Amino acid sequence: RIAVINEGGIEQVGTVDDVFRHPSSEFVARFVGARNLFGGVVEHGEGGSVLSHDGVKIAVVTDRGGPAHVSIRPEDILISRGEIHSSARNSYRGKITKIVDRGPLIYVTVCVPLPFVVIITRRSLVEMALEVGMEVYIVFKASAVHLF
Repeated sequence: RIAVINEGGIEQVGTVDDVFRHPSSEFVARFVGARNLFGGVVEHGEGGSVLSHDGVKIAVVTDRGGPAHVSIRPEDILISRGEIHSSARNSYRGKITKIVDRGPLIYVTVCVPLPFVVIITRRSLVEMALEVGMEVYIVFKASAVHLF
């Protein structure tokens, strides 16, 4: 078990996996290196629950409403040059604004206009011939969105 401490107070205690995958606050999410972290308002409708942030709606699985934050792990987001048809509730078209080489893994930032960071392998980068400025599609499941 680990504890995350902020200004002398305990923010979260849990297993390593629990703290990294399910941060309990914005501070913990940033501390563990969350890359896709957005604040907004959760609304409920016929199509389910969404968090709205700057005009972008992110489908979430929750009964909560009102102000909240979400985080999405970069490895839970799929990227494609063509539109992806799947059961994933979150599907966006955007533009690649940055590609960062981290050895065997590549960090790709896609603005939809929110900036989402996606992790792919070098092989995927080469096979898809991704470049800055290119239009791409990203998708992720509502169940991959952690709400706090």
